[in-house]
Amino acid sequence: MPTIYNKEYYLRHREKESRRRKIYHFSHQEEIRARKKEYYATHKTERDIYQLKRRREHLLEVRAAEKRYKRSEKGKFVAINCNHKRRTQERNGSGITNRQWNELLRSYYFRCAYCGIQGNMTVDHVVPLSKGGEHSIENIVPACIECNKRKGARLDWKPKIYKKVVG
Repeated sequence: MPTIYNKEYYLRHREKESRRRKIYHFSHQEEIRARKKEYYATHKTERDIYQLKRRREHLLEVRAAEKRYKRSEKGKFVAINCNHKRRTQERNGSGITNRQWNELLRSYYFRCAYCGIQGNMTVDHVVPLSKGGEHSIENIVPACIECNKRKGARLDWKPKIYKKVVG
């Protein structure tokens, strides 16, 4: 029963008990440090085992959370964009501007370079960045989402719809 009473007393007098603890800790700092130092010295192996166990558990939790994030839509999107951005920055290619992209779309009659359908076009690298291609206008063609996904990082796909000759 005394523990229940103590708990009730503490809950009713929380501020008073908090002040009392702070005063005690401030006035007995050296004693508390000495006790902690002695405890850590005598329980070193137990503490090390506990810390190793906690680290392993934490790593497992972190890895599980990373796996869940990578499987989520946002995680997939971030990974694709992160890798794409990194690869394009590593290349020496000059990149493309919106104006160049619009001119390229016009030259392909706003059609997919592989199947010829009209619609939303994505940037496709004829020689993929992962295979050493550059992120430059000479290596880019418009492709529909389906063709771009099907092509992936393959080199055997060549544009079938040839753009109009300007000039």
